[in-house]
Amino acid sequence: MAAPDLQQIHLVTATFLECCISSADDSGRVVERIALPEQAWLFPQFTTAEKRISYIVHVNCQGLCPEGEPTGVAGRFQLYFDFQVDNLDEHLATIEATSDPIPTHEMMVMLGGVAYSTARGMLLSKVQDTPLHGFSLPLRWPVELLEASVKRMIAEQNAQEKPVLKKPAKPRARKKS
Repeated sequence: MAAPDLQQIHLVTATFLECCISSADDSGRVVERIALPEQAWLFPQFTTAEKRISYIVHVNCQGLCPEGEPTGVAGRFQLYFDFQVDNLDEHLATIEATSDPIPTHEMMVMLGGVAYSTARGMLLSKVQDTPLHGFSLPLRWPVELLEASVKRMIAEQNAQEKPVLKKPAKPRARKKS
């Protein structure tokens, strides 16, 4: 299969779905650094009929004082990226789990990396002149980023599908005739 042709891929939308920055608590602690309590992750989506691949990039961060304690400064962000892939039909594969074709791993990794890298720049500019000034997402390898994100999505889906335990039915006494 040929490498994706970048002339056939268009970034249609890049926008913030959520941008929440909370200010410091009343402790007076100064923010020395910004930490990610959990890794940023991607939520991929696609529709082969419309030739679209999209990602939501999720980021949570918090400000830490020199002692490493949270300062109350925090950020919660969701950024949405939508790509039109004109020749998506050339970059589809089938897997055993479904009969419907899905975008190839190579295409998903590449566009996931573009979404994450673009999110880095959008966040850096968005947090200027806020308590999160200077915050930047760390560099990440796109393959690891996508694989970790898919594992997280599967874990969350499995947690939501916990089996409901039912009490066994009580045996009914038969009526004597």
